[in-house]
Amino acid sequence: MATTPAHQAAPDAEVGFSDDFTDDQPPGRVIGSVAGTGLRRRGIDAEGVISIDHGALRIGMLAQPGWGRAGVVYGPFQRRPGLAFAVQILNGHNTSQSYSLTDRFPKRVARWVLGCPGTDSLLWRLVRWRGRMARESARRRLECWWKSRRGHGKPGLVDNLSVGLFPTEIPLDAGAEGQAMVMRAANHENGELCVRAAGGSVSVSRNVQNLPMWYVIVLRDRGAAYYAASLNGAHAVGSWPAMRPIAIDAAASERRLYAGVHQSVLGEIGFSVDTRVSRVRVLPLPSLANWWGTAHAADALEGGGAVEGTEASSGGTWRAERGSLQRLEGGARSIMSESVLTLTPRGATGLIHVLVQGGAEGRAGVLFRGVKNDVGSAAAGGGGSGGGGGDCWSVMLGADRSELLIRRDGLWSTVATSEEVKIKVGTVQSLQISDDGEEIRVWLDGAPVFGEAVWDSRLSEGTAVGVRLTVADGGWRLRQFEAHPREIPIPEELGFEAAWCERGEAVVVEDDFEAGGGGDLHGREAAGVVWRRDLGAGRIEVAGSDGLAGVGARVDASTSRPNPGRLLHTVAWGDPAFADVEVEMTPPGTARGQGERGRGGVVLWQDEDNYIVVNLWLDDMFAGSSISSFFYLNGHEDVYDAVWTNVGARVTWGKRFRLRVAFDGMRYLAFVDDEPVLWRSLEDVYPGARRLEINRVGVCVNWEFGNDTGTRFHRFIARARRGETV
Repeated sequence: MATTPAHQAAPDAEVGFSDDFTDDQPPGRVIGSVAGTGLRRRGIDAEGVISIDHGALRIGMLAQPGWGRAGVVYGPFQRRPGLAFAVQILNGHNTSQSYSLTDRFPKRVARWVLGCPGTDSLLWRLVRWRGRMARESARRRLECWWKSRRGHGKPGLVDNLSVGLFPTEIPLDAGAEGQAMVMRAANHENGELCVRAAGGSVSVSRNVQNLPMWYVIVLRDRGAAYYAASLNGAHAVGSWPAMRPIAIDAAASERRLYAGVHQSVLGEIGFSVDTRVSRVRVLPLPSLANWWGTAHAADALEGGGAVEGTEASSGGTWRAERGSLQRLEGGARSIMSESVLTLTPRGATGLIHVLVQGGAEGRAGVLFRGVKNDVGSAAAGGGGSGGGGGDCWSVMLGADRSELLIRRDGLWSTVATSEEVKIKVGTVQSLQISDDGEEIRVWLDGAPVFGEAVWDSRLSEGTAVGVRLTVADGGWRLRQFEAHPREIPIPEELGFEAAWCERGEAVVVEDDFEAGGGGDLHGREAAGVVWRRDLGAGRIEVAGSDGLAGVGARVDASTSRPNPGRLLHTVAWGDPAFADVEVEMTPPGTARGQGERGRGGVVLWQDEDNYIVVNLWLDDMFAGSSISSFFYLNGHEDVYDAVWTNVGARVTWGKRFRLRVAFDGMRYLAFVDDEPVLWRSLEDVYPGARRLEINRVGVCVNWEFGNDTGTRFHRFIARARRGETV
């Protein structure tokens, strides 16, 4: 077991540190090695699963899941405002969780040996076994399954990755300590991103897909600000090269911290997958050393005198829409029966944080999405009317209930109410509001106030924000008000690099499966190309035959007669270095419970011994759907090396959608209806992988623990790079 001895007190490390993992290290040799900037890599590697190759750290699957078993650590560092810990990472699987195998151990081994039904004979697989691509040894794979066999595994560990700053080098529970960003398994919604704030764990978003992520934590004198980014168009986070402020912590105060990336569990239900860390940075950001960081509207609301008419720390001059606020040492109070003050930053706000001290009478809260200067001119209760006409949203807290309100044309209406999560009289609590223009989330001391989220895009471009109190004093105080933009540029000082995200622009092949008559897809000539069946005993019928006109092409299958195994149809492709393929399809059936299964997708083919398939997985046995990728390399395939992402309700029975995959022979990126959902490099899956040539592209009907029952293909498009012809 590689670890840093606990008894060796570490001196404080210098800030301005980076690790780009340019030095290859074999498994088990990373802890104790020295990064390029001279700082020693600390941490723990209990099972020898951490290595470095191809310019990235690799964390492999643990046979015994748990915190304190796999983590790379730097430091310690002294807390200082503006000190940033930044990590560029691709988590192995955001829904990784501990498990107990549902199938018997011999059955699992048999499926592993036999592989995909109908693809290869057992004799052929045994002949090719020695030359197969393998991430870990057969012994290691069997060890992991044996320890998780039915009745012996330990389900329940769902926090799988933690990136943060911790008061100890090897935290006992990196998911519940320090200033950390934690990925939690969310089952059919894939990943749930949580942060440590207000002394607990705050869930900031669900449905986080398996994509490269940039995490940034910026320390404050107390607490920290959290930011996240991914590929352009990714759900719930900022789009590169911007990052999204996702949460504020105003509680933590530990002065000496270790920066670490900790993994507790990888994979799910026996599938093997690795995490890749591309870059780590620990450096001061002087521009963010103030208490409000990146806020475009902020004021501590402390000191003395009236608030209205004064310059805020950020965001301009406070405007009194009604009443007056007075600054005190413990925060601002209202000196009128109702007070509403606003600021108008230049752009829409994505995150608001304020500390609230509760009173027994009246209410207090914040305004956001304000679209007129007089957003506060109406009565501050839920319902009723007032003068003016300013429109806005508001969160109001009281000792009896919390309310989410919207004001339109002078009238207030209640959108959501909670009597469970409400203010505690005389206690200072943290109120946060996250708003991307469609999804509104509200937390009080880390507890979701109105459930997971409220979806509403009304007034989404409104920019005014502010504070509201509905009672003179009453014990209410507001302080450290801050409102952050929905996205901000990733600081250049972090030195991050963009992840590969190439898309084709020149359409080379397009087939709507309509013109040219019907019949078997094999042999079909369309748009100057000829379709060829490269694998499989199944059949895809093209429109125009036997009542299939108008539906494109359909897998010749049903619930009583599923497609027999994997089926691949391809056309010739002229650029071996890049292809961007898209298929528009409708999964069979109309609802859960009909026994229908969708397994349609695309194939990128070098030759009969080397290709990858990316397909939909839709089945009654699971609440959502998935996009999966399988790798047939060197004439062999390990079905338990498949990499997938759970896409929730994005795809369902009878709903037409587009699956698009760009591939440069090494890296691939999958989209569902233009949203990126799955990114990998073949080197992430297999350290020894070689770049493939792309000689053919096409559609697939895959076997994935069940067979397709009648997917319909409506259009196939293959694109080359801009301006290229192939």
